[in-house]
Parts: sequence; C-alpha cells; structure tokens
Amino acid sequence: MGTGLWAASHRYFGGYRTAVESAGIDYDSVWRRRHTKWSEARIAEELRKLFKAKKDISSRTLRKTHSQLHAAAIHWFGSYRNAIKAAKIDYGKVSHRSENYWSRDAIIKELRQLHKRGVPLHHAAMERTHPHLVVVAYRYFGNYRKAISAAGIDYLKVRVRPPRTWNRARVARELRVMHRNRQGLWERQVRRVKPYLPRAAKQLFGSYPAAARAAGIKLSLLQPPEYRFWSPERVIEALKKLNAENKPLYPAKLLETQPYLFRVAGKRFGSYRKALEVAGIDYPVRPLRHWSESLVLKTIRELNAEGADLRYSPAKKNRLPLYEAARYYFGNYINAVRVAGIDYDAVVKKHLRRSK
Repeated sequence: MGTGLWAASHRYFGGYRTAVESAGIDYDSVWRRRHTKWSEARIAEELRKLFKAKKDISSRTLRKTHSQLHAAAIHWFGSYRNAIKAAKIDYGKVSHRSENYWSRDAIIKELRQLHKRGVPLHHAAMERTHPHLVVVAYRYFGNYRKAISAAGIDYLKVRVRPPRTWNRARVARELRVMHRNRQGLWERQVRRVKPYLPRAAKQLFGSYPAAARAAGIKLSLLQPPEYRFWSPERVIEALKKLNAENKPLYPAKLLETQPYLFRVAGKRFGSYRKALEVAGIDYPVRPLRHWSESLVLKTIRELNAEGADLRYSPAKKNRLPLYEAARYYFGNYINAVRVAGIDYDAVVKKHLRRSK
C-alpha cells in the first residue's frame, strides 16, 4: 500500500481500517501477517523496547522505520495512540505535538499568519511546505477551501498563484506565440503544453477569453477543433474531398492550412501516409520550386560552414523545404548530408556537446 493511499484513508475516513470496511471489504481477510506473528503483548513489548532505547516512535517516524510494527499496532489496537497507551507509554512523550494542539481557531490563526507573511497558500504549495496543516484543515473543516474561507481569506485569490515572472504582457505574448506556431489555443490543450498559462491568464485578466482578446486573438480560436472528435471514416471522407478539389495534400501544406486534420489522420491511422493509403490516394511529393540537386548540396555545405545545426530533427523542423528536397533527390536527408561531404555522425556529436 502506498503512503498516499494510507494518508488519504486517514484524512477522509479517520483510519485505514475504516476506509477498507467502508469499501465493503472484511479488513481481517486482507490483513497480511508477515514473517513475524504479531500479538498485542509482542507489539507492546517492541514499542517499550524502542522507547527505552530513546528511539523516535512517533506515528509518522515509526511508519517509515518500522512499517510492519506500525501497521500491526493499528491492526491490533485500532489506532496507534491506543497501542502506545497499551504499552504504558505517555503518548505526549511520543507525539511531536501535544494533545489537542489543533483546533478550528488554531488552524485559522496559523493560516492568517502564513497569509500575512506572503506564504503561498494554494493547495499544492501547502502540501509541500505545511502538510500537517492541510491534514488538520480537512479534519476540522471538511476540506481545505472551507478552512481558508473560515480564516477570512479569498480562496480564489490563493487557489493558484502563478510564478512571479508572469504578468499581463507575458501572458499575451505567450498566447500570440502559440497562435503564430499554429498550436491549439483551446484551454485544455494549452494546459497540457503550458499549465500555468491559463491560470495566470484568469488571475491577471479575470478570464482566459479576456486574456485572448487582449492578445488580439479571435475567440473562435479558443474552441477545440471538430477534428478531435472525428471517426476514421470521416477523416478518409475529408481527405478524398480535398483530393477531388485538387487541394495540395503534401504534409507541409496540410499542416499550414488544416493542421488538425493532419494530426487526427496520424492519430486514427498511425501515420498520415497510412491514412492516405486507406483513402486510395498516392502520397504526394511537395513541389520543389527552385530546388535542384546541386542547390541542395550547396545549401547544406553553406549551413555547415555557418555552424548551423544540421541534425535530422532540427532540419525537419526549421528547414522543411530543404529537408524535403533532400529526401526527393537523395532518398533521405542524412544521405544528402553525406553526399555533401559532411560526416553526419560528427555533426550529431558536435551539437550534443554544445547542448551540454
């Protein structure tokens, strides 16, 4: 059992046994007696032995250092506190906090003090820095939000605190960059790429659409594309229609005009090339315009002399026309680099050293 599940069972049910029984499971049937056969007397004896040796036997520490003993104590006595009392040990000398340390008023006081000092109070930060306070907030108030509200703090203002580097100008700039790169701008998609961006937008502009308006982006672009929900049959139908209309279907052009169709075709069929095969369409070759075999080699040599990154992926991303022309004339891009008299393996090693 992970410590996260164990902690959650205590937070929401008051104990692991209660959580298991609430799930309709007989706790005794799932209890595993490991190599040592525990008993109440044996558990009490082990606890006294550790206590006399001046070991830290608080619940949290014992769970890490003697997990089997800790689990057995809870199983046999119902709670760790009961096990300590059965061992005739003063629980106050074992616990790191005195009995009844926390109360609703104590929690409120602590939250207000942290807020006054400017400590981040959003849930994730508090679980990292003050996990005990989050636990008792759930225990005494039902959930963390109610504890924050009881302290007179606006939960919406502390719920998410964007990094200090975020401001209105940066939010607008990031949205414009994503739009220029033809990345999806619907909120769920943006959260996957830049999780803090929608949050910062809401906090600094009031809402995500308001931030998009400030960045000069049409609100229609904030809607997820219909292609996300397309079936394989509909993808094939769309590709056949474009082919019948003599629209260019080579990848670079489709990425420019209908990027979501290109991506969903790859998702539904494994690759865009496979989608075209299923549709009965020959894989198109991009018009080479002014490119020739000699121009491809000359361009590669010039870029190498300038110290440009000639590796496969950067070339495909940043110099797509050259990349496709190289494939057309030489079979693949790496062959073109080698025909140009450049050691491709040496190029890879050089740029890997630079990245380090």
